[in-house]
Amino acid sequence: MNTRIISFLISLALFLSTENFLSATGVLSSFSDLIQESQAVVVGEVLDQKSFSDNDKIYTAYRVQIKDDIVDSLSTQEITVVVPGGVYGDIGQYYSIAPTIKPSEEALFFLKESHFYDAFEITDFVAGKYDIINYEGTKLIFNESLIDYFSQGIELSKEQQFKQMTENSQFHLETFKKQIQQEWNKK
Repeated sequence: MNTRIISFLISLALFLSTENFLSATGVLSSFSDLIQESQAVVVGEVLDQKSFSDNDKIYTAYRVQIKDDIVDSLSTQEITVVVPGGVYGDIGQYYSIAPTIKPSEEALFFLKESHFYDAFEITDFVAGKYDIINYEGTKLIFNESLIDYFSQGIELSKEQQFKQMTENSQFHLETFKKQIQQEWNKK
């Protein structure tokens, strides 16, 4: 099967199957729901992290510098994002629904208030965090768990995935930001 057909099939699956994936994983059922449940949507750079324990559960707090408050909902340039899991002392906890966050990475976050004072959590866990990748001058959004699900056994290298995403404007950061703003204005 040639690469163009594979790219088309994956793009079609991405476009048509988002609700099925989100429902199957126990996360919100639609993009609209993700927007409705969020109090902020930002592009930010992860500055550092610190794990802590609370009621026998481990969490990791990430300090994030806001580069773009997409829906103009925050009055600060730096926030704390708390995610379940991490390593505290010699004990580690892992939650498969928690997104992977790395220091120094740039990402797009759908956020809601956390029960921890003055902090946010990612709306709907892994569904609410998108990596931002600069591929050949184009900033792309990339949610690895969604890509893994939609590829459904079709083996594509990261390079092939990024190339396909560059060709499909729905993965461009600027296009995604416009979609977020349009949906946000319906709230």
